[in-house]
Amino acid sequence: MGKNFKDSLLAISKIDNENLLGVYEDDKIYFINEKGEKIISGQAELMNNNILCSFTDSDFFILQEDQIVKIINRQFNIIYSGPVANYIEDIGKGLIKILYDNGVDIVHKSGKIVYSGEYNDAYLVDDRFILFESEEKYSLYTFLGERVFDLIFYDVFQEGSFILFENEEGKLFVTTSDKLDEDILNLSPKANFIYDDYEYFDSDNILLFSNEKEELLNSEMNYIISPDPQLIKKNSFGWTSSSDFGIRIVTDQLSIPFSTLYHDIIFSEKYFIGKRNDSWEVRDVLKDSILFDNIDSVSSIIDSVLWYRDEMKESILFPKAREIILDGNYSFNVLTSKYGTKKYIKIQTDEEDYIVDMNGNKLPAAEYYYTVEKGNTFSFLSKKFNISQSEITKMNNKKNKRLLVGEKLKVRGYVPSAVISDSLFLIEFNGKKGISDTEGKIVLEPVYDGITNLSKYNIILIKDEKFGNYNYSDKKLISPQFSSVIQPIGDSYYKVKYGNLFGMIDQDGNQILSGIYDDIRYWSDSLFIVSENKRSSLFNPQSLEKIIDLVSYSFVSNENKDLILIQTEEGYGIYSSSYGEILIPAYDSIKSYNLNGRYYFLAKREISEANLVINLLINEKGEIILNQALDFNDLSIVSCD
Repeated sequence: MGKNFKDSLLAISKIDNENLLGVYEDDKIYFINEKGEKIISGQAELMNNNILCSFTDSDFFILQEDQIVKIINRQFNIIYSGPVANYIEDIGKGLIKILYDNGVDIVHKSGKIVYSGEYNDAYLVDDRFILFESEEKYSLYTFLGERVFDLIFYDVFQEGSFILFENEEGKLFVTTSDKLDEDILNLSPKANFIYDDYEYFDSDNILLFSNEKEELLNSEMNYIISPDPQLIKKNSFGWTSSSDFGIRIVTDQLSIPFSTLYHDIIFSEKYFIGKRNDSWEVRDVLKDSILFDNIDSVSSIIDSVLWYRDEMKESILFPKAREIILDGNYSFNVLTSKYGTKKYIKIQTDEEDYIVDMNGNKLPAAEYYYTVEKGNTFSFLSKKFNISQSEITKMNNKKNKRLLVGEKLKVRGYVPSAVISDSLFLIEFNGKKGISDTEGKIVLEPVYDGITNLSKYNIILIKDEKFGNYNYSDKKLISPQFSSVIQPIGDSYYKVKYGNLFGMIDQDGNQILSGIYDDIRYWSDSLFIVSENKRSSLFNPQSLEKIIDLVSYSFVSNENKDLILIQTEEGYGIYSSSYGEILIPAYDSIKSYNLNGRYYFLAKREISEANLVINLLINEKGEIILNQALDFNDLSIVSCD
């Protein structure tokens, strides 16, 4: 019987897989697909269905005549016929739910009645069982209508492969569909409510709690960790089981027996770090090899970098076994940026401060060079750059104070204090801030009062209480001259605030729009939406022209900002950021449809002087799919709410 159900589903024709729209013509309704191709020929009996105003992917239609409801498939064969129902729903796997005041029917799309009885509602469980509800209790049935459990559950929910049933006392029975099928075949289905709580993991494992014990099961209902008084936790390489005796490891990545006890563990994607008998071991997780054994102390700086101490040696270990040995007094900290992905380590010792990348490579310090001019002296340079003459000679390895015209002298060296992006650093000098790069080149001199990230590519510059911007993607600088932060709007423009109003400048600081607008909104590189005195317009920043004035506008969806529905004095229309005007603003109504990520628009327009109704369907490119001129008397049939 089950095989017949499956075969009947596989036999559903190709038309059942297409989105269809009903089209009225000559007192009948036919159906077209997304390309405008006629898929189902005209049928008079579907006149009462609301199928002219939206695409449908349903493979059945519901007809109501007098007090009888009929469910028919796309071949117009009757699947079900009965009294008018309260609710009809496709619940999946070829099953339709029909709810009445005093019961529920489950019918298969082949026309087979699976179940009919006095329940309040029905749901699918794991696409393999039917759950029936009656007065907040649940019963479980097979797809063949055979009862497995009767009204013993007060709640039922699913996590991955696991089905969890809850009884009146709040205890849980946990199983899977495969386990239930096995129990049904063995005629031994039994619900054991023994668990107090659970935690599900995306690896399709479940952690169960009962009577101060914990256990871990896989999706085949086999133990990963057997029940015991313990604390089970997931980590990057497997699982840990902690008890009064210590910490045990369950892992497929490392050759560590479950019987091995650790006193402490440090988690890292690259390393396993465990403490036993007051000493530490470090294993490479990928190679399953021991890097260190019996060392005094170790900690993870980031996943791929470790600090460790072994007797008198203290060191930072980088990938590929590269090390930096730390002598004397030292400190280090990890530098990260708000929008970048790379990390750096700043190391400070008695002798020097420097920055290394995550492979242990030392980055050059940012340096500023001055070209000697005629008449310059060491005294002049010392006063100009606020450094001693001895520092100048030391930085340039000079044995005397002789200067040559055109000679380049290093007069400043900066060790970055923070990371701005993956390739830019914050430098400071005499309380002022600037920017350097990973090669030690100075991008912006330290002349600013403040520098901070605004977005992925834009950096706020503050000087004398004025704001500017540096875009390090385009290497464009707008000097601080504005009273508030300028906001990037698109890739090439910035919105500037003037009191309560806004204007717009380009990436070179040139004014595009004066500060008279209530709002300026980016839509595309060539179109902005500007609002002034509660009216909006489409504005082209390249031609500096308003394209069209709007009464109102709205984006077609929150996800897709490429299409907007506009209203003008003449009517509704559609604009595309890619294709421009795809539907002129002349229609009385427009409905939009999202079919598999593609948008379609059904527009209607009354032309009373010609006694006609225009019924037009286009796609998101503006291509016409359906274009009808209907008699005005048919408006009540094709109109959409």
